[in-house]
Amino acid sequence: MISKGANGYLLDQFLHDNVNNRADDYGGSIEKRSRIVLEVLKAAAEAIGADRVGIRLSPYNYFQDTRDSNPNVHWLSLCSQIANLPAEVRPAYVHMIEPRFDEVLDEDVKIDSLSLERPSLDVFRPTLKKGGIALLAAGSFNPQNAGPKLIDDGADAVVFGRWFISNPDLPRRLKEGLPLNPYDRSTFYGADPAEKGYTDYPFYSK
Repeated sequence: MISKGANGYLLDQFLHDNVNNRADDYGGSIEKRSRIVLEVLKAAAEAIGADRVGIRLSPYNYFQDTRDSNPNVHWLSLCSQIANLPAEVRPAYVHMIEPRFDEVLDEDVKIDSLSLERPSLDVFRPTLKKGGIALLAAGSFNPQNAGPKLIDDGADAVVFGRWFISNPDLPRRLKEGLPLNPYDRSTFYGADPAEKGYTDYPFYSK
């Protein structure tokens, strides 16, 4: 099970300080804004076991008008709180989105817009690792930059989304260095006919 704490959805709305303007125990400081996330993680772990629970986070995302004033500091605090949860409710992994990824902006514009000294998930890695929590990194990975991320111990796993949509045999293509089918972004949220961009991408053949 993965709790959705990203992409401007409900839990993410509590985390971003430009959206959360509550004056109760779930708003204000990052500790209070994090409260609901920790409660959801605890409830999920108690229901199905902590080893089956993970959470997706997107500190640098602007999706659905979220934009935090200090994502490095605030999400590092959140990661520290997650890592300090009791072992029986501590999630198995945190799945985070690299800052270079954006639904609208290209990579260079996105990085410039963040105005951060270290626009990277690397800032969160030591805290999560110390708590025994795996880090799954996603966001604009490709055959060229995925390997170095793992070799440099920047993550425990690299997650592909868009390339898996357009390449049903992606593991084989990555392993053998085969070319990838380009994806069609216009079909991501529906197309006509329905199978276009969904089940019609070909397997590799010579």
